[in-house]
Amino acid sequence: MHPHRSLIALVLVALTFAACDEATGERGPEPQRRVTEVGEPYPYSEPAPPEEPTPLDGTYRRTITVEQAGGPPVYCQRCAPWRLDAGEAELRFDRGELVGSFEPIRVEVDCRSEARELECKHPPGFQVSAHYRVQGDRLEVFNDANCIGMTGVYEWSIEEGALVLDEVEDACPFVRLRAKYLTAASWTAV
Repeated sequence: MHPHRSLIALVLVALTFAACDEATGERGPEPQRRVTEVGEPYPYSEPAPPEEPTPLDGTYRRTITVEQAGGPPVYCQRCAPWRLDAGEAELRFDRGELVGSFEPIRVEVDCRSEARELECKHPPGFQVSAHYRVQGDRLEVFNDANCIGMTGVYEWSIEEGALVLDEVEDACPFVRLRAKYLTAASWTAV
């Protein structure tokens, strides 16, 4: 047998045994780890918090009206995340991971002129993710890819089944979009 083939065969055998339990020859249990999903936050500036339940864990939704948003959504090619537009929003808090999504309302557009081609496109939605921790009535949002190194601090409460967030301090740029987005209206638990 060729020496390289012998080495390859030896490596394959070693890998097979490494994946099996020595006593039974069967695969051992998979290591415990968090399921990776699209949008999982990355520990940019702080380590991820422990995977422990928090009082905020759950999914919350709300609808923002055109009046609350200050007008209908408009199309943009590089829309900033966390923008407050009319549409459907969702926040999911899960043991230190925060995932948010937003889908704007459909708006009527006038597509009769080629000069208005951009106006014919509908506004995009967005998804965001970050880590969070809860300390008493304080919520800290950090490791947000849009606000690296900036922790947002909010007071939280549950009032009549709805999550209410009030800004304490949040230096996230884009004209404070994250703070405006999170605090514009209450979030209903689903």
